[in-house]
Amino acid sequence: MTKKESMAILLACKKHNIFLTVRNDGDDHLVGFLNKLEISNFDQAKLITNGLVIEGRLKKGALLSREKEHPITEPLRHISKSERRNGNS
Repeated sequence: MTKKESMAILLACKKHNIFLTVRNDGDDHLVGFLNKLEISNFDQAKLITNGLVIEGRLKKGALLSREKEHPITEPLRHISKSERRNGNS
């Protein structure tokens, strides 16, 4: 893939916090993903990136729905030294 294509993949991964490495092999740029798989085709790299973005969104949605099921009812507050000594909370 060209440098422009590899930089487009790099920027998309950076935006969505996906770990990625890019290295050039002569005139060709290789994109490496999480499992040490190096891709030299832009369309394949684009599909992998899209899949990882969707997976991240699903995980984030699962965390948000779990938080809605069991919300924190009382916000955390600072406990002063005198309260700690007296055992009051």
